[in-house]
Amino acid sequence: MRFRLAFAPAGWSSRGMEGSDDRQTACPPAEACGYALLAPIGSGAYGTVFLARKDGRWCAVKCVRRGEGADAADRFAREWRGVRTAAQMPRIEGLAAVRDVRMADDGASFFYAMDLADDEAGLPPAPATYRPRSLASVIDAEIALPLAECVDIGLRVAGALAALQRRHVVHRDIKPGNILFFGGKAVLADVGLLADVRETASVVGTPGYAPPEGAASAGGDVYSLGRTLWRISTGRPPADASLPPCAEAEVESPYFWQWLALLARATARDPALRPRSAKALLKDLRRLRRAMRLHRHRWLRWAAWAAAIAIAAPLLWTFPDFAIWRSQDDEYHYHQSPPRPWRWIKPFYAPREDPMEPGIFHFKIPKIPSYASSKPKTPKPKTPKPPKAPKTPASRKSRIPTNAPPEESPP
Repeated sequence: MRFRLAFAPAGWSSRGMEGSDDRQTACPPAEACGYALLAPIGSGAYGTVFLARKDGRWCAVKCVRRGEGADAADRFAREWRGVRTAAQMPRIEGLAAVRDVRMADDGASFFYAMDLADDEAGLPPAPATYRPRSLASVIDAEIALPLAECVDIGLRVAGALAALQRRHVVHRDIKPGNILFFGGKAVLADVGLLADVRETASVVGTPGYAPPEGAASAGGDVYSLGRTLWRISTGRPPADASLPPCAEAEVESPYFWQWLALLARATARDPALRPRSAKALLKDLRRLRRAMRLHRHRWLRWAAWAAAIAIAAPLLWTFPDFAIWRSQDDEYHYHQSPPRPWRWIKPFYAPREDPMEPGIFHFKIPKIPSYASSKPKTPKPKTPKPPKAPKTPASRKSRIPTNAPPEESPP
């Protein structure tokens, strides 16, 4: 019986699982911590990966044993340092998290537990049918992925690499087999190869994805990620990278060739021509995704421009009239109707005491004035006023005393 790999670092293979002995199918430190190892799902030079369960939760447990010889001891120490580095870091989006790590008492083996990746068929985990969903298995089935999905995967992995590089840590083995899907999202796995870029001197990686200079560096991880994204977007393996994209590639997208130009810079053989770090590559990917979203929703941009013009045109057209109306005396023009369409401003406009100072706007909604009412006004009929009696001149009234007797008319 053969099993697919959940984590596939360099040198791993599903071969050799047939007829495995008890030493290969057991992990004493993990069993001592309460993990129930149900079935092996991968084996290689670095150890064995098991489908496990603890406290009702599925997980993947990798058991690494110390081998014989100087190379095996070096691999064992390198894996232990990488796992310890990953366990001490905070949670990073886009990077597989280490839930538990423990060294055996005799120092001959250690294990670390991680979350379980999605199943290829979308079924619940089962020891007999579980197969992890990796980016390698996805492109084996679909040849090439849509451009938008490739950009999203690149953003998540580049974001994880940028977080690692801020801590002076490199991954050194980025490839489709080491990118798994957790909850439908791409996550960079195989954290056992993490190393401090200031201390590491060993060269690891997968042919075709490893940088040509060979040294572990931030630019080397950018190169490996660029090769991985080229593989999933064009459908061409690294050996055929010089060939044109396959028929399944989304070459009709207006941004496909801009995407290939971005990857060509990331996979340049000269390290000086590549983005200096994953953060620089992340900025380029974000700029491309922003352009793709604006192109997809470009009708919203035209609608916003049309609405802005429709609002600004009448205001600019009547601005001279409003300026003339505003320049008049405040006590006079505040009680006059402003020119259309500035009438809606008047309820919110309050003049100052000094007519030379500009008025202020307030946002308290007052009672709607009569001129803003939607009901039409009906003119009231004017009734003629009766004629008034002639008034006595004021100079004559002042000379007549109020208590004087009435004047007698002459005979």
